Parts: sequence; C-alpha cells; structure tokens
Amino acid sequence: MKALDHHNKGERLEQQQANLDTASYNEMIPGVFHGAAYHYICACLEWAGVKHGHASSQHSRRLQQAAMPMDLQTAWNKLDRLLAAMFIGE
Repeated sequence: MKALDHHNKGERLEQQQANLDTASYNEMIPGVFHGAAYHYICACLEWAGVKHGHASSQHSRRLQQAAMPMDLQTAWNKLDRLLAAMFIGE
C-alpha cells in the first residue's frame, strides 16, 4: 500500500468506527480504532521516508527512527498495549 492508500484506509476505518453502536460493539470498536491508527502511522512513516512492515509492534521503533513527536510515540505504545490486553483479557 502506498502512503495515500494507508491514509485513506485509516479514514474509512475511522468513519466506520464512528457509526458503530457503542453498546452493541464495545469490544469491536477499539480494534477498529487501532486499525485506523495503524494505517495513519504507516502513511506518516512512508511520507517521512521510513520503511514500515506489517507488524504493529515495529511501529514504535520506526516512529522513533522517523523522529516523530514523542506524544505520537507514547500514544501508539499505549494503544497497542491496550488492544493486546483487551483481546487477551488482561
């Protein structure tokens, strides 16, 4: 996927997530939100000239490599940990 494709997919996921009923889809919404963030980060990394892989666990290192703001790095790390904890029940 090219950067613009990642960005557009992030937007689509974000729009779809906003339309989900929170009472019915409370366990699904964080996963969709994570997916949107994943694609936005892929777009940012590509625009910054940093290669990215498909493993979200590599995003932290690559965000640091691209000299992205610390707030973005921290937010991604928290979101990635929260999603993992949600699915495995921590």
